Amino acid sequence: MTIAMKLRLLMMAALLSMLVTTMKAQEIDFIRTDLNHIEMNGDDWSSLRVALHQAAQPHGNKFSVLHIGDSHVQPDIFSAQVRNRLQDQFGNGGRGLLVPLRLAGTNQPSDYSISCSSACSARARLLMSTWRAQMGFTGIALRYDHGPVTIEVRTDSDEGAFRQVTLLHSRGTGFDKLCVGSDTIEGQATSPWSTQFTLPYATDSVRLSHISCGGSDFWGVAVSNTMGGVIYNTVGNNGATYSMYNKIADFGEQTAVLSPQLIIISLGTNEAFMGRTGSMEANIHKLVESLRRANPMAKLLLTTPMESQRRAARSGYAINGAVKAARQAIIDYGRSHGLPVWDLYAIAGGEGASRQWLNLKLMNTRDHIHCLESGYQLQGMLLADALMEQLAQ
Repeated sequence: MTIAMKLRLLMMAALLSMLVTTMKAQEIDFIRTDLNHIEMNGDDWSSLRVALHQAAQPHGNKFSVLHIGDSHVQPDIFSAQVRNRLQDQFGNGGRGLLVPLRLAGTNQPSDYSISCSSACSARARLLMSTWRAQMGFTGIALRYDHGPVTIEVRTDSDEGAFRQVTLLHSRGTGFDKLCVGSDTIEGQATSPWSTQFTLPYATDSVRLSHISCGGSDFWGVAVSNTMGGVIYNTVGNNGATYSMYNKIADFGEQTAVLSPQLIIISLGTNEAFMGRTGSMEANIHKLVESLRRANPMAKLLLTTPMESQRRAARSGYAINGAVKAARQAIIDYGRSHGLPVWDLYAIAGGEGASRQWLNLKLMNTRDHIHCLESGYQLQGMLLADALMEQLAQ
């Protein structure tokens, strides 16, 4: 075990210790750890277990996870806990997907940076009413119409060095060269939406050169090392719903670039706040079928949102009952289509849980929807435990 892995384990242990020491046992017993299991609904994950254990072997293959979500996933606090747990157990295959969220004008995970030598000619985010650039499956698109432009990608984590870079872009990209140190690498198209570069040595930063004067849209990069282990990719966008991802042309086909073996979908909060729970099952089905057609060997996992609150008066909040309806739609779809479900709503405490999370400073008191860092870390640990129960057998 590396020093970095030991530090991560110590940090997780410290968080749990903090929660236990700052709260009385009776104050946290509303968290239903006895329910912290994945309801398999008849699905069989034996192939995933084999693939994951093979990835942990010396010179093993990669095991790729894709976690799709909304603002609860975008900052990569919740999902980072799951990534760290799986990589500590089965090996670190690389940081995975890096999305230029900050360049698009929104919040971004803290362990990587993407900068550009000049401003893009247009930018688009999933929630924008009009997309001025061709949208990709990451939910972010930056258009560059005039060369030359250089985009620098850097990973900040202590184990973030990579030797493989996959550029994600619209058809006919103008990004055709990658520079690492004094070396210039030519890319190889691996799909209509991806160009792959293999580096001569491991590094934590590269420069992508855009020399074409034609328009092209940049969606992000995926980075990995030459070892086996787990790659845990996240696609998180503020305000996202099932229907919003369904609007992206070729969404499922584009995700196949990451070769996901397990796809986790964490949506439902925004449907509850937009009054769209009645159409959820149809939208879930459309997204699931798109992902299944493009990734026929992948397994899927749906997660439910935990209870949250909405503003009821000028200075007050009330439980948003529509979250419970969104949760039920996800559970019903999983049961009727043989799709596993992780029910965070019940595990987090069910009805009335939001008051407990607020009182214990696990949920953000500014909006009564999002969690504080400690809350997301706790959610991530719970999901990691449930996944390990199924995958580490």
